[in-house]
Amino acid sequence: MRLATLALFISLICSLAYIPRTCLVGASEGTIHIRPDGSVEGTAYIESGDTTTYVFTADINEPVIVQRSNIIVDGNRHVLNGSGSVGMTGFHVENAFNVTIKNVDITGFGSGVVFSQSRKVTVAENTIRNCSLGVVIYSTSQENTVVGNRIANTQAGITLSMGTSNNTILRNIIENEGTHGMRLSGFTNTVVGNNISSRTKHGDYAGLFLEDFISGRVIGNRVEDSRVGVWIGDWAESNDIIGNTVLSSFYGVYMTNRSIYNVVCGNYVVQAEEYALVSHASYNLVYHNNIIASVNRSVLVVEGTNFWDNGVEGNYWSDLASVDSDRDGILDKAHQINANNVDRFPLAGLFSEFNATLAGHVQVVCDSSISNFHFDGAAIRFYVTGEDGAAGFCRMCIPKALIGEPYRVLVNGSEPDYVDYMVFDNGSHRWIYFEYSLSAREVVVVAEFQLSHALLFFMAATLLAVTVLGRKRSNRAGSQLRILREMSSK
Repeated sequence: MRLATLALFISLICSLAYIPRTCLVGASEGTIHIRPDGSVEGTAYIESGDTTTYVFTADINEPVIVQRSNIIVDGNRHVLNGSGSVGMTGFHVENAFNVTIKNVDITGFGSGVVFSQSRKVTVAENTIRNCSLGVVIYSTSQENTVVGNRIANTQAGITLSMGTSNNTILRNIIENEGTHGMRLSGFTNTVVGNNISSRTKHGDYAGLFLEDFISGRVIGNRVEDSRVGVWIGDWAESNDIIGNTVLSSFYGVYMTNRSIYNVVCGNYVVQAEEYALVSHASYNLVYHNNIIASVNRSVLVVEGTNFWDNGVEGNYWSDLASVDSDRDGILDKAHQINANNVDRFPLAGLFSEFNATLAGHVQVVCDSSISNFHFDGAAIRFYVTGEDGAAGFCRMCIPKALIGEPYRVLVNGSEPDYVDYMVFDNGSHRWIYFEYSLSAREVVVVAEFQLSHALLFFMAATLLAVTVLGRKRSNRAGSQLRILREMSSK
């Protein structure tokens, strides 16, 4: 393992050569400028009738420097081609405000798009390919958004440098990068819903590389086939790393000894060849993660002390024996990782979290597959599936603001044979536990008074229907009798 760690460290040092601390922005005699006064210099293929919207009318083979604020640059699906000019930048937004760059196919530059000292720039729905760096945000740039782009065949897909803040990286697809899917630094940046995939097996260093990344949010991203799925590196501090999926990595999540005060929660790490989770760190909170070991090596703590549960629930470890004799969804024995690191409340099933409404999230620990989860305004509804006849369980944490107490659980219309409505209660949330036999089962959790009201409503509706039907039948019979009397009198 020492050799593996040393190799990882050497790989990190080598990889840093690919990601410059500052970004060189080249210019040439053919460089196009959108000047602060709104004029366009260097091409006849960018037109604007109002100096607010600038539209490509053909493919362009020179870099573009944007100096005007409050504009939209629409590539109209044309190509901005650098022809392999590694020292050039496709779009450089320089000290500008409220700029949108969209619908451009950017290829063959050293950097596809660079922001420097710019604010509220949006890069949306572009293709960036065959560049050394995809998108680079640096030099105190803030409140920028990179959304819905496809970035392929780069050394690093998206880079946030030191000094950047409050930027949002959202729903981008990054494929076939050579070193990092994203290299993230700066303050209070948000990285949500990105997909880093389709690469040579472990061909890069890290899918998500965090270093000097402070008070940020890394949520709901998917990383596949990385040397390290999520690298929580030096001075990555006070971040929320939540709900990410890491598949087929060599190491799933790797925390270095200078990463502190991070919350690592609700992540799904599966098929890591070496360890799903490696820690050299201290003072991080690690819970509600699904750690699926491929060779019974789910976690390695080299040094440091972290917190492996939130005082109520810990993590799901696939290599632990599932013994839950007291039937509450928590394994009987704590998971002793080493002398200083203990998961006191290891989960007996996989953890899931569902956004019901603004009133809160519903958390479920379950050994069955869950589908079609929704809240209809009165009840929580979902389906559980598994092997026919097998036993299944759910442990649910329900916000009381969502559904008032007391609760009632129905599985395929009937209360299950075993249900505990008071596993735990912290005043704002209630934990319940129930068991069922499997096939395809609909689960409904509803407040008992709502169920009573529903039954009363059903009974009232049925009585009304019977009364109306009786009256209709009585009226019909009276009409028929009158007709018979009239016919007989004739």
